[in-house]
Amino acid sequence: MVVEVSYLDVEISVKGVYTPGENEIMYDSDMAGYPGSSPEFDIYNIFIGGVACMEIFQDYQLEDIQEIVIEKIQE
Repeated sequence: MVVEVSYLDVEISVKGVYTPGENEIMYDSDMAGYPGSSPEFDIYNIFIGGVACMEIFQDYQLEDIQEIVIEKIQE
């Protein structure tokens, strides 16, 4: 999937795979339950003006972009 977002006032296209989060299941007295999971977006590449440029981003920037993409998908 490709998602168009703005990062630092630059329009970018982010290609990757989105995995929705899972709801938590409350724990019973027998301790059966599940804490749930957050949604994820695995970035495969980033394009600016059609040019692949993922390698110019630092890890913390990729994490910021992941959060922005997830928020956009969940809108």
